[in-house]
Amino acid sequence: LDAADARTARELSRFLGEHYQGEASFCVRQPAAHLRWALNPPGMREGWAVGLRLDGELVAFAAALPAALSVDGARVDSVEVSFLCVHAEHRGRRLTSVVLGELARRVAASGVRHAVYTSSS
Repeated sequence: LDAADARTARELSRFLGEHYQGEASFCVRQPAAHLRWALNPPGMREGWAVGLRLDGELVAFAAALPAALSVDGARVDSVEVSFLCVHAEHRGRRLTSVVLGELARRVAASGVRHAVYTSSS
């Protein structure tokens, strides 16, 4: 998905607001403009925002945001996997594995070998 596109950002805003599963106090109801900003940090690469559609409807999403780690004083390029979301009606169908597998393939193809996974809990 092109997270920099205004229409896509509105779709993601609605999708995450309706289907993101986290703590009761944690909500991903973000305005589309904020998501466009959050999903396009410096170093973001094309293809690092993955959406899965079934019959044209967005049913799963995850993004890999560029990050730099420091390991024993050395810089290690990595990504932060964030905004993982699966449509409520499609959970239990292994879509998380599909989306994360494709995201990992794309990130590895760009030469990045390390990832940090985030959680709302």
